[in-house]
Amino acid sequence: MNLIKFITGILIFSFTSCIQDAFEVKKNTTFEPVLAISAGEEFNLVLKETGEVEAWGARNTLMEAMGPDHGQTDVPDGLSDVIAIAAGGSHSIALKSEGSLAIWGWNRHKQSSIPSVLKKVIAISGGGLHTLVLLEDSTVIGWGDNSKGQCDIPSNLPRISAISAGDYFSMALGINGNVYIWGNLENDSSFTDIIAIAAGASHTLVLKKNGTVLAAGYDGYGQTIVPSNLKNVTSITAGRYHSAALLSDSTIVAWGRNDFGQTTIPADLENIIAISAGDEHTMALKSNGSVVCWGSNDRHQRDVPEQFKQ
Repeated sequence: MNLIKFITGILIFSFTSCIQDAFEVKKNTTFEPVLAISAGEEFNLVLKETGEVEAWGARNTLMEAMGPDHGQTDVPDGLSDVIAIAAGGSHSIALKSEGSLAIWGWNRHKQSSIPSVLKKVIAISGGGLHTLVLLEDSTVIGWGDNSKGQCDIPSNLPRISAISAGDYFSMALGINGNVYIWGNLENDSSFTDIIAIAAGASHTLVLKKNGTVLAAGYDGYGQTIVPSNLKNVTSITAGRYHSAALLSDSTIVAWGRNDFGQTTIPADLENIIAISAGDEHTMALKSNGSVVCWGSNDRHQRDVPEQFKQ
């Protein structure tokens, strides 16, 4: 009888161990926490805790049916010590800790050609076909396509705290809380007491100090019609034809074009600390360092690599 109990105990222990081992296999043992995210036209960038950058999307299933891959997801070998990232239309920008840049991807309009006289950079933004940077001395510089004057920096800018680039316009936030816009989008005199800005393709969002949001520009899909009850906003992002806001309770509200589900927030999505809107998709960063994407997946931009899931 004792021998039977002993053997039974061994069998139960072995079965339990197998179940535990099987469960362990299902865990993502290759998880790499992400610090920052940036959604481009049909691709994504992430900044890892290691200071390295990874990218995905912009890949064609049927080359003849889709646009070309311009190398915007081909992160340069050896790129490290990165502190900020920015995804443009089809080019990618990385800011290193010493203030230098790395840019790769489409360069037809010289948007990926770094000016030789560039001094220490502290902020970056990628437009549709141009690049915008903020220097340590508060100077704003833009290069690339300038067909609408998006790189013609106003001479009367005050001290600037933030920048954002759209398709054919650029914008900057002054330390005085005022917003300055140039290119093919007109400035809005109601943009005062602002703490954050976000440029979409042809519309813009601004976040006021009181946690409310204002919008201006093209409104063909309702992307500038801010929900009337929206409040307690901590962060904003603007895509091609959609907009999104991160609230103080770590939830997301989105509006505008939704034909690919880009404004349909995934169920049970919580603990969000950052958001970024792309062309027709949206991405979010969770407090545990994992990444979630939704919306269009025609170029595999929604296919988050396994090492960034948890």
